[in-house]
Formats: sequence, structure tokens, C-alpha cells
Amino acid sequence: MFFIFVLILLNVFLLPVHSSHPDNNILADIIVTPLHLAPEWYFLPFYTVLRIFPDKIGGMLITALTLCVVLDVSDDG
Repeated sequence: MFFIFVLILLNVFLLPVHSSHPDNNILADIIVTPLHLAPEWYFLPFYTVLRIFPDKIGGMLITALTLCVVLDVSDDG
């Protein structure tokens, strides 16, 4: 049992590259966002709207209006 424990510790601390996904070893870049990133399923409609509009403010306005319609933000009391 001790031998297996030592092997696992050596693998985790000395060879972490072999125990994780290769995409986790890409160096972070502030300027470039990887194309393979995608939001969770519940953010996909908003992400799609933001990707359609080239202007960020236009996409944010459409997203806010969509939320207002869906949530029925009105003064009906």
C-alpha cells in the first residue's frame, strides 16, 4: 500500500503533465482567447447574441431587452 501511495505522489508532484489534459498546459495569453472555449449551456443563447453583433454595446442592449421580455419587467403591479 505504501509503495502505491509513493508512486501516486511521485506522479502527481513530479509528472503533473501526464495526469492532466494537454489543453491545461497551454500558456495563458491576455490578448488572445482560445477559439475552443464555450460557455455553459445556460449561457449559450446570450453568448450567441453577443457573437452575432459586431458592436459589444448593441449585443448587450439586445441581451438586456431579451431578459426584460423574458422576465416581464413591467409596472403592472
